[in-house]
Amino acid sequence: MSELRFGNVRAAPGERSVGSLTVGELDQLSFARGQIELPLIIANGRREGPVMLLLGGQHSGEYVGMEAIIALTERPDLEVLAGAVVGIPVMNPYGFAAKVPYVCPLDGLNMNRLWPGSTGGTVGQRITYGVWNQIMVHVDYLIDMHGGDFPEHQADYAIAMAVGEEAIDATSDAMARHSGLPYIRRSPVGEGDAPTGTAAKMFMKLLGRPAIVSELGDAGILDADRMEKAIAGVESVLRLLRMLPGDPTPPPADQLAMTSRTALLSPVHGLCRMRVSLYDRVERGQVVANVYDYVGRHLASLSSPVDGVVVQTFFQSATNQGDIVMKIAEVMPA
Repeated sequence: MSELRFGNVRAAPGERSVGSLTVGELDQLSFARGQIELPLIIANGRREGPVMLLLGGQHSGEYVGMEAIIALTERPDLEVLAGAVVGIPVMNPYGFAAKVPYVCPLDGLNMNRLWPGSTGGTVGQRITYGVWNQIMVHVDYLIDMHGGDFPEHQADYAIAMAVGEEAIDATSDAMARHSGLPYIRRSPVGEGDAPTGTAAKMFMKLLGRPAIVSELGDAGILDADRMEKAIAGVESVLRLLRMLPGDPTPPPADQLAMTSRTALLSPVHGLCRMRVSLYDRVERGQVVANVYDYVGRHLASLSSPVDGVVVQTFFQSATNQGDIVMKIAEVMPA
C-alpha cells in the first residue's frame, strides 16, 4: 500500500497516524472565529487494497460509534490489512462540546442532512463540504456510525442503502447483513432524494460507491458491550471486503428486516407514560402509551397502527403536541 495523506495527516504503509483535518473557517455569523478542525486517524495497511472511511459523531450523544472508530483504527494488524481504514470519530465537535442532540449548535442544522455541503454555507455545511471534498471523494467504502442520541432509546440495526445500481446496492446489502446486528433496514431507491442528504445516501448516489449506516447505542451512554458489537460488525465487513483475512461473521439466523417504520405522534401536551419497551412485539390497536395532564387526568391514548416491534422510544416524560413518542417497525426475515 502506498503512503496515504489527507490534509496534513500522512501514514506510510504499516503506520497509524493521528492528527486533525482543517475543513473550513468560522465567521462572525457563528459567534466564533478560527479554523474548523476535525480529528482524523489513518490506519494504513502494508498490503494493497481499498480505503474504508468510518464517520462518527455527526450527532453529539452517539458515543458508541465515536469510541468504536478509535478502537477500530487501533486494532487491525497493519501487516495483514489490505488497504486502509480512515476514521473521523467526531464530525460535530461543537455539538459534542455543548452536549446538544441532533444538530450543530452554531447553525441549528442536522449535519447528516447537509451532504455534500457548501463551501460558503453554515458551519455544518462547511464541515460536510470539507470532509466530502478532502476525503470522501477519495475513498472506496463508507460506514457512517450512528445510534440513539441523548433523548432516545433505540434498537440496534444497520441500514442498507439503494440507489438503483445493482452491484453497488448488493454490496451495501451484504455489508449491512454481515454487520451482525439483529435488524437491518433497506432504504429504497428514491428515499431521501433531495439536493442534499445523508452521508451514506449521497456517497452512493453521487460517487457510486457502497455505504451503510450502523445504528448502535443510545441515550448518550457509552455501553461497552454495544461498542464491542460495533467493532465486531465493522471487522466482519472488512473481512467481507477482503481487507482483513478470514471469513466474515455469518448474518444472524434470526436477523429481521424492517419493512416499514411508523412514528406515533402525541396529539396533546402532557406527561407521557409508556406501556411498552424497546424491542417489545405489539399488535395493531394495542395501547402503547398514555398522556396525562399535570394532575394525572387522562388526556389521550396512543395505539399501534401495525403489528410490529418497538424500535425507538423517547424517554422524557414531557411530550408536546406533534412530538414523536415512539417508532414501530413491521418486520420480516432478512
